[in-house]
Amino acid sequence: MPTVEITNAILDKLIEIGKSDDFSRMSSFFTVQEQHRYGHIMRLRPEAWHRVAESLSIEDLVAIIKCLTIAERSFEGWKAGSVSPVIWLFRRLSGLDPNLADTIANWVLTHTENDYLPFGTVNLGAKSLAEYHRLKEVASERAQARREAEVHRQESARQRKAQEATHALIGAVKRGDVKAVKALIAKGADINAKDSAGVSISEHAHMKGNQEILELLKVTNAGE
Repeated sequence: MPTVEITNAILDKLIEIGKSDDFSRMSSFFTVQEQHRYGHIMRLRPEAWHRVAESLSIEDLVAIIKCLTIAERSFEGWKAGSVSPVIWLFRRLSGLDPNLADTIANWVLTHTENDYLPFGTVNLGAKSLAEYHRLKEVASERAQARREAEVHRQESARQRKAQEATHALIGAVKRGDVKAVKALIAKGADINAKDSAGVSISEHAHMKGNQEILELLKVTNAGE
């Protein structure tokens, strides 16, 4: 059965309230003192709740998921965010009965104020499973659009740098600056480009008579 921290007495109360679906009775089951005393169970390590989940029937699992969802919203000090036991209990339910889990997910989304319930990831503020799936699809599309925009931005930046390198390459060839030619080719300069007068880079190299640069251009062309 559960660990010492999650006693049978606590579980029995949570399950009874959950099965009744009458959450107005929460305060009558847990006095203010008990609310403060037991709030720590909401932040226990997942392993403790895994053991609890494995000991429960599906009916009891559903009941405690519902009760803890409301308790987290209602009791001071029970808010647990991304470590809420509802997450671990819901995952167990999902493994046992996926169809029922969808129904309970819809219920939890309708009643929770925790942005991480029931899946353990941000629920996007959805108040139903249908809304969650719709918002998730929209978020996915926006993320894809951002990725594509970033790829486009990087490609535009690469092309701009290559254009700048190409322009500089013409000057470097004219100067016979072998070191600069190597560096600019490495930056993506277009060795087949022409200047504003229509003279190609290789023609400039021939006019300069620099055999090392000519060889660099030849090797680069062969490698493309």
